[in-house]
Amino acid sequence: RTGIFAVGTAYTFRLTARSSGVSGYGELELLANPPPFGGVLQCSPMTGYAIETRFNLRTDGWSDDDEHEGPLSYRFGFLQSNAVTSLGDCSASPVVSAILPHGEISADLLELFVEARDIYLGVGEASINVTVHETQIPMSDFVSATDSLLSSSEDVHTTSQLISSLTTTL
Repeated sequence: RTGIFAVGTAYTFRLTARSSGVSGYGELELLANPPPFGGVLQCSPMTGYAIETRFNLRTDGWSDDDEHEGPLSYRFGFLQSNAVTSLGDCSASPVVSAILPHGEISADLLELFVEARDIYLGVGEASINVTVHETQIPMSDFVSATDSLLSSSEDVHTTSQLISSLTTTL
């Protein structure tokens, strides 16, 4: 579980054993893992249309205090109507490309995020807002455009994300 220990704080655990009037103990000091920090999320383009525009997300600039922790992994997604949608599994790739749903109705804004994870599951986050307008595809062309997008999707997560975008658009 996350949030139990304060980040950067050292904790000492002691195990004491007693048997037949004799006791002994061992101690172990652990430092709570600080999460990755300092990263940014970039998106190109910053404005587009639902179902029509491919948005390219990239993250970089992440630091991790412990140089022995190994490479970071990243999970990209978006927040819409207080629901989190992932754009795929955690991976070592700092880039992802996605077709996004229409943004929130008031300003067509959609919040994109990335989580950077270290091998101890420390998680740092960065986010950015993009503008995703309602699709301009006429309803008469919508079915063929949808078929084309789904047939060109690369994996299950891409297909799932496309279906989510399509249902939001309808």
